[in-house]
Amino acid sequence: MEQDIKTSMDLHTESEIPWTITANLGDGIAAPSGELLQSAVEPFTTVPGEARREEIDALTVTSEKEIRELVSADVNVGFNTAAVATSAQTHMENNLSVSDRSSTIVFKGRFVWDPALASPLPRLTAEARSLYERDPSEFHSAHGHYFIGGFTKEAELTIFARVIATSRESVREISAEVKAGIQSVGWKADASVATDIEKLARSQNCKIELDLLKTGMSDDKDSEVPGLTLSEVPDHVKDFQKRAVGTKTKALLVHYTRVEPKISTKTDVSAEMYEKANHFYENCVVARVLRSRLPKYYAKHNMEKLLKDIEDDALKHVPRDLSGNIGKLYDLSDRIENWLSDFEKLETYRRLWQNVNAAPGTQNGTKWGVTLWDDPELSGLEVDSKSESLRKPYTKPGWQKGSLKIEVPHRKICGIELKSNKGHAGSHNLRNGGLNKDFVEFGFKSEYDRGFNWTVKVWSVPEDMAHFALDEL
Repeated sequence: MEQDIKTSMDLHTESEIPWTITANLGDGIAAPSGELLQSAVEPFTTVPGEARREEIDALTVTSEKEIRELVSADVNVGFNTAAVATSAQTHMENNLSVSDRSSTIVFKGRFVWDPALASPLPRLTAEARSLYERDPSEFHSAHGHYFIGGFTKEAELTIFARVIATSRESVREISAEVKAGIQSVGWKADASVATDIEKLARSQNCKIELDLLKTGMSDDKDSEVPGLTLSEVPDHVKDFQKRAVGTKTKALLVHYTRVEPKISTKTDVSAEMYEKANHFYENCVVARVLRSRLPKYYAKHNMEKLLKDIEDDALKHVPRDLSGNIGKLYDLSDRIENWLSDFEKLETYRRLWQNVNAAPGTQNGTKWGVTLWDDPELSGLEVDSKSESLRKPYTKPGWQKGSLKIEVPHRKICGIELKSNKGHAGSHNLRNGGLNKDFVEFGFKSEYDRGFNWTVKVWSVPEDMAHFALDEL
């Protein structure tokens, strides 16, 4: 999709991006790269307000949907999408556990001070004003589109509570208890609630792993504490609340038009390019978090390489100032969306094989694996069915014997159902093949002086959708 991206986009007159350690009040900021540039305004100072408020939230992460919520909360802070996406990914990739048998409760408790913002706003320097009048493009190259007019100061406590269980039902039950009690444990430092949750988890054979992050304290002591138990959290909460002094977390940006109305809010970056890049980087972070969940076979056989190729190509074709070719960005967006779609497809097949393993059947049974297909979680699978019958009528005194083999080349059997089509069925046994094989063979024997009539039905999926290790199910 080729088109000229030099169509103007209107910038907001106020914005914000994450504060960096090299930032200073008055620094120029280029949009949309977030690059720090020379100041164009006269020096000024400002101080944060004394008042602070508490903000508390908790989210149970069980799927891509919740991961995306966490990513969006970070990526949508301001416009520096590439840098914010990388920051958002760093802590989530290492601390989230998401599967059918695990979930992560992410709890955040923070103190937020009143923002510090210049009042009145500073004036442009004489040199900067003269430069803009001579050459607006040179002005933006030297000083960007915004200046840092203030900052927000915060202190934040983040708890990643990973619930790992032997069944989906246990994960849901314990996760609900953890989420219901995490505010009491993680902000009110209630040790009794922690003890009660741990007892319940042990009774369900569940494990709870916790990592804790603290920012905005008077020093860096215990700022990252991995491997905690729930009962150890309250002491860390008290420590955080005692030592929380806040650090600068967001740079509050003011567009130059606020101090010099002649300066336009227009920029050469197209709205389409900007919005597409936002969505692309969000997808990249989600993919990086999900990457740790990839089954080993599929990670090795191209899924990890495909993701790396996408990221490498993004560095080549999507510069931070979004001056690249929008057609390349559309191509990258399609590729990352296909990667996520392939991941979700693998997750659906993983659920199938989990269900198959939970119903192994017996040699003389009549059902093996999955034989009912009304579960909405298994929709969209490439399932084929095949039936064959074997009938041996009574012909002479004695027993009638026979065997029936069904083959499904290049596929793997995920369900088998055996039905007798007459009252006196005789006996049967599964001789060979079966679940996760490309064939199944049964042997039959009638009752004395009777015949038999059996039908075998198998369900199968493509063989390349069956490469899951036992510890991945």
